[in-house]
This record gives sequence, structure tokens and C-alpha cells, in this order.
Amino acid sequence: MLTRYTILKAIRAGSSTPLLVEVSGGQKYLVKLCAGLSGQSAILSEWLAGHMGVALGLPVDEPIPVRITKHTPIGHLYIEYRELIQKSLGINLALPYHEQAEAYLPPTNPSAAERDLFDRLYLFDVLLLNIDRSAQNPNLLRSGERLIARDYESSFLFLGILERRDYAGAKSILGKLRENPFFRPGIGAETIDAFFAQLRALEVPALIQSLPEEWLARLNPVVEDLQIALREKLTAAINDEAAFRRLLLAIEAQVPETSGERRQRQLANRRAFEQSFREKKS
Repeated sequence: MLTRYTILKAIRAGSSTPLLVEVSGGQKYLVKLCAGLSGQSAILSEWLAGHMGVALGLPVDEPIPVRITKHTPIGHLYIEYRELIQKSLGINLALPYHEQAEAYLPPTNPSAAERDLFDRLYLFDVLLLNIDRSAQNPNLLRSGERLIARDYESSFLFLGILERRDYAGAKSILGKLRENPFFRPGIGAETIDAFFAQLRALEVPALIQSLPEEWLARLNPVVEDLQIALREKLTAAINDEAAFRRLLLAIEAQVPETSGERRQRQLANRRAFEQSFREKKS
């Protein structure tokens, strides 16, 4: 666990505000604050997906815990950041910071090795019901010769476990997975079989046990009940290859949204937001 570090700055990144910190050896980390993430389930998703991805041999950074206390020096930050940190006291999540990394767009005609990697990343996204990856924002970095897949906060698999809901059949989720930049129809049976062989080798009980209890306690005062639910549901998903194959076919059957339809939806969402904002002010 990171306990000794220097906060260099806060970074505006979408809806969250991670911290850039540095430890004595010069290694830098990006700290995702509990209060800065999109819901209580986001930090669980990021933690579990990161550790699963590493175990599966995918190019995913392994998250580590970082403790923030009331004694952590934050006086040099703007007040809005200090308030966010104050709301995040305790254990947060840190990922290695790749200083020279650049955003990477998957090539139109990938090599065989790239195609195999993209297929496995896609299968992982489908398992997690991770909708936070699109052609416009593939959440993929290149650092030197290494590719890094990132941002696993939006896993509807884990959100569904917490809410006791099954999002796998939701049309909106299927549509988002159809828009995944790694999507391609007809991924080979051998690739899927190999992916599930790796999944079944995961130590799910140890994975769930690795979650900091204070995160779980925010979601359910009876921590053990939540651990059991996560362990049983994740194990069930890993063992149900037939359901996964049906899910892949359901995603393939989705009709992609046209650019015109997308603009209309975005306009409708903006109007709804503006209307809600006006009602709150009145």
C-alpha cells in the first residue's frame, strides 16, 4: 500500500479528478479518488478488472491501494480539489502513471498478433459488460512498445451484482458493446475456449478477498454478504460459457447507431439536462 508520497497535482480527466503523486524512488502514480469516481461501484470495478486483466495476461495496469489521511499535505491544491480529497480519506486506488504514453487508435488493418490481442480485450470487455470504450475514445495507450488498456470503471457486470440486476440483456448495453472498437463478428471458437480456460484458472475467492473492506462497507454494512455475492456471481459468469456465446451473438445482432441518430440522441440528452438544470434553479 502506498502511504508515503507527494501529491504533485490534480488532473482534470473527464468526470473524475485523479491525483498525480510521486514516491521517493521517482515512480509516479495516478490516484483515483473514491469521491471522484462515478458511483460507489466504480472503484470496485476498476480494482477487480485490473487484477483480473493482469492474471489473464492482458495489457492492463495492476491497481494498488493508497491511503490518504487528514495529515496528507494538500494545502498547495485548489480548494475544490482539497474538498474532494477530504471526502476520500482512507483507502483509494492507484495505477502506474505512464509519463510518455500517448493515446492509441487501433489500426484499421491490424496484424495477426494485434488482432488476437484486440479479440481478447474485446472478450474481456464483454464479460465485464464494460461500455466505456468507443471508436472516439478507445481508452488505449501506447507507452514505448507496450499497449495499455485502461478505465474499467463502467463494468455493468459488477454494478449488476451490487444492484441484484442482470444488465446482459439490456439493449443499451448491447448497443454500446457493438460500438466497441475491438468488436468484430465471428471471433473463433478456439479464441473463446482459450479465454475461458484462463478465466476458470482465476483465484476468484482471493480476488474478492483482496478488496479493501472499507470500500465494501460503504455499499453494504454486512461486508461478508457482499463478498459472497461477488464471489458467487463472478464464478457463475466465468463458468457459463454458453451464456457468454449467446451474449456475443446478441451483440452481433445489434444495428449500429447512425451518425444522425447519435446526434439526435445527444441533442435530446442535452435538452433534458438543460431542462433539469432550469427546474433545479427555479
